[in-house]
Amino acid sequence: MTSIDPHPVATDGDRAAGDRLDRRIGWVTFAAAVVLVVAGLGQSLLGLRVFASSDVVYRVAPWSAQVPPGFSAENDYVQDPIDAVLPGAYEFVSRLRDGDVAQWSDLQSGGFEVAATPNLALYSPLTAPYVVLPLWLAPAYGKLLEIVVTIGGMVLFTRRLGLGRAAGWMGGLAFATSGFMVAWTNWPQTRVAAFVPALFWALERLLQTRNGRSAALVAAVVGAMLAGGFPAVTTYALYTGAAYVLVRLAVLERHRLGRLLTSGGLAIAGVAAGALLVAVQLLPFLDLLGQTYVGPRDQDAENFLPLASLVTMLAPDAMGTTNARIGWLGPRNPIESFSYAGVAVVLLAGIGMITGFRAARAEHRDQVSRRGVRTFLIVATLVWGVAIYAGGPWLTLLQRLPFLDMNPIGRARSVLGFLVAVLAAVGFDALLRSEPVQVRLRELWRGTAGERRARVARAGAWAVLAVATIALIAHGLRYAIDGGFYGYYGTRIMIAAGLGVAALVGVILARTRRGGWRLAGLVLVPAVVLGQAIMVVVPFWPEVPREDFYPVTDTHRFLAANVGHDRYLAADDALMPGSNVAYGLRSLSGHAFMRESFAELLRAVDPDAFVAPTLAEPSVPSAVAGAALLDRLGVTYLVSPPESEVAGVRTTVGGSAQQVVWTPGSTLRFELDGGPLRGVGVALAETPSDLDVPARVEARVVDQAGAVELAGARLLRDRTKPGDVVVALAGEDVAASRPLTVELTLRADHTVLLAGSGGVPQLVVVRPGGDSLEMLRSDEAVVYEREDALPRIRWAGTSAVEPDGPTAIGRMLAGEEADVLLAEPGPEADGSSAAVEVLEDSGDTIRVRVDADGAGYVVVADALQDSFRATLDGEPVQLRAADHAVVAVATPAGEHEIMITYDAPRGGAGLIISIATAVALVLLVLINPGRARTRRSSPPRTDAR
Repeated sequence: MTSIDPHPVATDGDRAAGDRLDRRIGWVTFAAAVVLVVAGLGQSLLGLRVFASSDVVYRVAPWSAQVPPGFSAENDYVQDPIDAVLPGAYEFVSRLRDGDVAQWSDLQSGGFEVAATPNLALYSPLTAPYVVLPLWLAPAYGKLLEIVVTIGGMVLFTRRLGLGRAAGWMGGLAFATSGFMVAWTNWPQTRVAAFVPALFWALERLLQTRNGRSAALVAAVVGAMLAGGFPAVTTYALYTGAAYVLVRLAVLERHRLGRLLTSGGLAIAGVAAGALLVAVQLLPFLDLLGQTYVGPRDQDAENFLPLASLVTMLAPDAMGTTNARIGWLGPRNPIESFSYAGVAVVLLAGIGMITGFRAARAEHRDQVSRRGVRTFLIVATLVWGVAIYAGGPWLTLLQRLPFLDMNPIGRARSVLGFLVAVLAAVGFDALLRSEPVQVRLRELWRGTAGERRARVARAGAWAVLAVATIALIAHGLRYAIDGGFYGYYGTRIMIAAGLGVAALVGVILARTRRGGWRLAGLVLVPAVVLGQAIMVVVPFWPEVPREDFYPVTDTHRFLAANVGHDRYLAADDALMPGSNVAYGLRSLSGHAFMRESFAELLRAVDPDAFVAPTLAEPSVPSAVAGAALLDRLGVTYLVSPPESEVAGVRTTVGGSAQQVVWTPGSTLRFELDGGPLRGVGVALAETPSDLDVPARVEARVVDQAGAVELAGARLLRDRTKPGDVVVALAGEDVAASRPLTVELTLRADHTVLLAGSGGVPQLVVVRPGGDSLEMLRSDEAVVYEREDALPRIRWAGTSAVEPDGPTAIGRMLAGEEADVLLAEPGPEADGSSAAVEVLEDSGDTIRVRVDADGAGYVVVADALQDSFRATLDGEPVQLRAADHAVVAVATPAGEHEIMITYDAPRGGAGLIISIATAVALVLLVLINPGRARTRRSSPPRTDAR
């Protein structure tokens, strides 16, 4: 009868047999990865669909007019890639194909860095598909490349530790489908996290070889991570990697000071060289950081993820889904809190924690020392787990480390998911290489006292894990009960439990003596991992029809034909600020980091404009109130959704002391005097909380003959507050002498309560009045022309000086008479006029020809006070701060050419450093052949203390 000794002595024959089994199961796990790619990306890789959630645009105007009320995107939580990441990539690639390496773009937020900083991950190796493929095809191949790097790095790392192929593929599959890697897809965050396994591989290789080539590999990986554009993930990984190196050195080199210093020094040098490798972006990024509005980002010990979100580690949809038909029911949004690993992965990680490493694969059994690895993995997993989901003093301590106090700790799930995946790989390898057993209860207490204590300890560890799992599920149940979705929660937990039972059966079968049953068990485990992973990625990774990838509307066509060198302002989320970059349209609002001084202008227009540090959405009333300031910024058009407040003078017809029931399908009719119109509507008495889908309010204005003069519609949602519900109508040219009839029809599934009197609803009428606006369109979106707006690139014949920023802003809001307000004294403007012709307006370069009757200033209403230089007729001139956040160039009388060009701060020095570092690393690899100096251990330690 066979003992259940967890560490049986393996002979060479046993190892060879195990390696043959490893190769067979390795093909199974490889096939699982292929199936995952086909299920999650297949149609997009073939070009049949697009691997992007671009259907989210249909939630807002003007696209919302093309879909029925209540439309739901495939994933409602992934807007950032559509309004920030992909538009930035489009801007970069489209200009690159024209021979222009885009450093700066003026298409949003007053201007933003494109490739000058790593924010958009444009220099990441994983962005390569965007350079060579059409934008609609690139996201799928970008994700494929990301998966390849993720799994490949895990295979390299685990095999460096002596694990088999199957374990490497299993660990890679586990990490590629972990919560962070799934939820943050198409953001730069996963382009950074994909290199975490490669980082640990490079560090472990360096510890084993202690040569320059390995240090160069560390530098290459760190450089790729820093180029990925999300420094928080790199920081988490580097801190974890530093702890790993320290633990390994403490275990392996504590008696060899020379080796310890060599290995530690090479690791530090590799990380430093990685930073120097991307100095071309890092130096401008660091220089500009202090001038950029980043909003409040300080974190404290209370900024951790609620424990209930950890339930998604086992049951991914227990807290809801990303589709609006069910919605996310859990704490926080799913992008920030989704913690998936999978029941089979967690089970394997438990085996890895408790059982540890088995005998090394045959070709490495005399080379690999794994002491300290398992202990590190367990402790690091607990450290990050407690910090992420419990916070408290431990999180406070971590936040005192540099760079850990500026990002939510939940994003450390990138590292936690990696650690759990490595433990799962260790566990799967142990399952593969453990001797089959036939257990009899009476033998559990046989053996030495030490063996019996070890068995009890392992049983206790499994008991602790089981109790912790039950407690976590119970905690999630309490949250579900409070949230009213306990039935849904219970169903999802039962599904996860069923998958867990299947995985446990696979583990048990894998430990049996019968070869066929054992093989079946070893196949069943990765099958469960794959099956649950597909259930996760398919809803999270939307594949949309190609026609839904940045669809062009009539509003886009109108703006493209009329904005020119000026800009528009999107109010209340119209046109999804930031997405305009993909259409080549220039907007004042956007989704990008903004210069602090320019952000102050927007906050002066609307104190509540910033819904996030990178996303500004001023309201229509604030745009009207701040018109004088917007005029100076070249805002020639104002665009708002049909549901926004209609600008103009509001009048009412009838009383509002009573409530009137408006039934679905009924039409209200009112007589109305003629004259210019901007909207008609009713007054809502109560929020319509019973609407299953948004109601639609349709308006028609007809003349005495019944001919339709105006028509429009808007949505009425279940969150609409009591007050005016006005349908915008572009009727500025309606004659005053024509009596009109207003018809309002409700399309809804429930009644709506209106304010009225005597059973008659109150009519609300909005007409033009005193705001220098003209409503041009009111169909899919409301478009106003701002008649007093100045050109974005203009001549200023008069000037004044105001060095105090707040005072300058106040003067502009009050209607400053001077054409330009300078921050410091400059040449006198003599009040003359000039003809200004824009020769080039390409982002990095603005060229203007001026024919001036006298002295004055050419003003460019962009955030160009930093990182730009100017020339006048080829000679350098001062680029002067003007109107608080924009620039002006003093120009004498006569005909001149002015050029303003982007000059990244310390960008030239960064480029030299990056090139020199790259050359040095290549030479290091070529000169140092990397002859193995791998530690040899006789015999290898497999207890992995």
